[in-house]
Amino acid sequence: MNLKTCAVHALGEIATTLGIKRVNLSYKDPCVSQSLMIIKQVDWNPVLNNTIACDCSFNNNMTCHITELSLVNLTLVGKVPPELAKLRHLRSIGIEGNQFSGTIPDELGNLTKLVKLDLASNQFTGSLPITLARLVNLEQLWISDNKFSGTIPAYIGKWSRLRKLYVSFVPSLLIFNFSLCFCLCAV
Repeated sequence: MNLKTCAVHALGEIATTLGIKRVNLSYKDPCVSQSLMIIKQVDWNPVLNNTIACDCSFNNNMTCHITELSLVNLTLVGKVPPELAKLRHLRSIGIEGNQFSGTIPDELGNLTKLVKLDLASNQFTGSLPITLARLVNLEQLWISDNKFSGTIPAYIGKWSRLRKLYVSFVPSLLIFNFSLCFCLCAV
């Protein structure tokens, strides 16, 4: 079993975009190690902060695809890499607790297999892009503790599989679908 070369290349592009200069993709297959090999830093805990999960059932169990990527509390700055969309089999992205800023990239809407998206506790601004409407398999969305503006998009109310929605109260987000809230809170 091995991780497809294009996925390894995409991980390298993501690391470059994030400014992670100490990632070693030739150390060990990230699907085997379940994390990225990043040369030791102060307070670095790869088990808690940096996780990769893979599904290796493709091509008669010969090919692996990354299905989960978690880069939590790493004080990563800048914009979220649009290159994440190259990891087409992602089912879960967790980038909470960093210092990402700017808007959410439109490309995340192409990850239609996502069931969990955790963007909480960053510095995101603007509104959620319309392309996220394509995330119809989403079950959990965390967008709290950011600097979003505008209203909660109507498309969220059409996500029939959504079970958990975490949104901070922000005075500028005055329009809210209370039936969606009741449904989510009652689950």
